[in-house]
Amino acid sequence: MRASKTLTSAALVALLMLSAAPVSSQQRYEASYSAEGDAKLLEQFRNDPEHQTYMAKAKAGDPYAMLKMERAAKVYLSGNLFDRMPAIEMRMKLLAGAMAKNYPEAFSRMGDMIFLDRAIPNATVRDAFGYYVQGVERGDKASIVQANKIVKDPVLCSICSKGSTGGLKLPVPKGKLLDIDEINKAGGLYLSEKEEMAKKLVAALEAAYTPENNLVSATLINIYLSGVVMPASHYYPPQNRFVLLENGVEAETKLKQIVAATPKDSWAPSLLGFYYANPKRSGIAKNPTEAVRYLDIAANAGDKGSAKTAQILGHEMVTGKLFPQDVPRAIKYLELSSDAGNADASYDLGLLNLLGKGIPKNYAKAEFYFRMAMERKHADGARALAQMFREGTANKQSNLLANEYERRARTFTKPELNCDDNNLMTVDCLVKYGSS
Repeated sequence: MRASKTLTSAALVALLMLSAAPVSSQQRYEASYSAEGDAKLLEQFRNDPEHQTYMAKAKAGDPYAMLKMERAAKVYLSGNLFDRMPAIEMRMKLLAGAMAKNYPEAFSRMGDMIFLDRAIPNATVRDAFGYYVQGVERGDKASIVQANKIVKDPVLCSICSKGSTGGLKLPVPKGKLLDIDEINKAGGLYLSEKEEMAKKLVAALEAAYTPENNLVSATLINIYLSGVVMPASHYYPPQNRFVLLENGVEAETKLKQIVAATPKDSWAPSLLGFYYANPKRSGIAKNPTEAVRYLDIAANAGDKGSAKTAQILGHEMVTGKLFPQDVPRAIKYLELSSDAGNADASYDLGLLNLLGKGIPKNYAKAEFYFRMAMERKHADGARALAQMFREGTANKQSNLLANEYERRARTFTKPELNCDDNNLMTVDCLVKYGSS
């Protein structure tokens, strides 16, 4: 079986020793402190009547029943047995059976036994990665998340550990900690393993890729746009830390395919549009005309992210930083965004009307939009409204209301941007990678 290639010798021996049985979700299992206690607990587990049906199905080759029983063994036996190997063996056999049936989730479960549970002796993160990659090829979501995490995390590899400050620590022979050749040798092994992992992940994602599969396509495009870069370290020269270079051409091709296949999703046209406007180092050629076209598609997609895209597009058409200044068109996008509930767009519309930027001043509209922004917990909107009441440019002059709105502003906290190179598709990343 393909999956068993990554098992250690000890794990294979354990796998051959295995037997599985049902467990009740309602039965109370007491922790065991002896071999006799283990035998009693295992017998109780095997004879539990509640899951006899699942056990029969598992023995008949049902992969779902196998996973059901594997989870039961983990929950009710792994933490209670004095000797945990029987539970580990049981789980491994069940997962091996499900993998033989090509059941996607079984691969991530086996990877989790190694990577998260640390349950299989002598198995490494590289072994776990092998199972996750097979899960990725079959489109398993958990496998995609964990495999991508291993590739992108600089302290995850078969020879890695964390130093005292949380940074990368690699094995260097005793007495040779200052030997440049030994240090570079360790760094070379490390980079080689990370490169191998990155290439395997990309190949697995390509095998599972369809334009309609958002998680697969988003993960793949993230890698193509940002590459895989390890942090600077004394273990290797700075130029060697680029484990996998960006591939903007492939990202561009796939983003166009996704836009065509999923017209009601905003993330792909948003990302493509902002990279056309500001390519960073992706390798995508700058194209302002195409940028506006794709951003317009995203702004009108009607999903959760489209309102933020419309706000950024309108904002940038006011500032003239990414696109030629076009206030009338900007207002249309800002109104579209504000109508969809975006507080930043409401605030931008308030400013335009207050300052008369590209349009006549209109204090009534400014007050209306600042109030709308405040009701959406926008601190700057509340402060702007307070200032209007203090100066008398609102419908009346009122220090009392001004003080109240300033008090409200202090209670609003601006959420931190949830964006990093592992996930470019969040709405926050449209700000960081598109408009910053």
